[in-house]
Amino acid sequence: MIIIRCRVSGTNITITGSGFDTSPENNIVKIGDVDCYTFEAKADGTEIQCTAGEGPRKIGYVTVRVIGKGFAPGKKLFIFLGRVTSFSPTIVSLGGGIFLDVNGEGFHEDVAVFVNDVPCEVIERTIRLARCILPALPAGVYNVKVDIGDGTQFVQLTNIQYDASTTPTITNISPTTEGAVGGSQLTITGSGFSDNGTLRIGDKELPDAVFTNTTITATLPSMSQGVKKSGCLLVPVMEQLSTGIHI
Repeated sequence: MIIIRCRVSGTNITITGSGFDTSPENNIVKIGDVDCYTFEAKADGTEIQCTAGEGPRKIGYVTVRVIGKGFAPGKKLFIFLGRVTSFSPTIVSLGGGIFLDVNGEGFHEDVAVFVNDVPCEVIERTIRLARCILPALPAGVYNVKVDIGDGTQFVQLTNIQYDASTTPTITNISPTTEGAVGGSQLTITGSGFSDNGTLRIGDKELPDAVFTNTTITATLPSMSQGVKKSGCLLVPVMEQLSTGIHI
């Protein structure tokens, strides 16, 4: 059994040689440690076809083991390519806190994303997806750079735009002081809010918060005395806003 050559067409690989089993499932193909699932074998035992499983960017040897005959000599190299195909959204607000989804293939576990050389914290990763939380940046157009994890950096040619017109703003908070027992209604006014989100005072979430595009209302909780930072996470805008309330 000699593997003559390997041809790659998408994720399907054609392996030609001799002595292959005529039943596809009896030809076990691997690319490094990644399975290649055999789906076709010629009746004369000279060719098999398999679909490569997903793997991070790397170079691996193609090996074929025929059940009852053993391994075929003549290993060939196969390259799993890594690339960035798209990302979204492409227009975002200035304050950051928005999820950026970077799509592609061949991502490693240590994939890293940068916007204008500022790290975008990756919170979810697969071989095909890197999801990160965008940093705050001034208005402008910036490059998105992706290091897929093996030291190879890709610069996505499509740029991301930070746009002030999409950024939520707070114009007033009332009241700004409250007794330690709480109970007063807090009203935050502004623009560009979402109709859904989470509001916190200090480390306490206010579950009764009501969101509209221009106001956020909630009942202030009882808290220890001091200046508390308030913040709201708006969905789907995902913009983090914060200010201080004296208690």
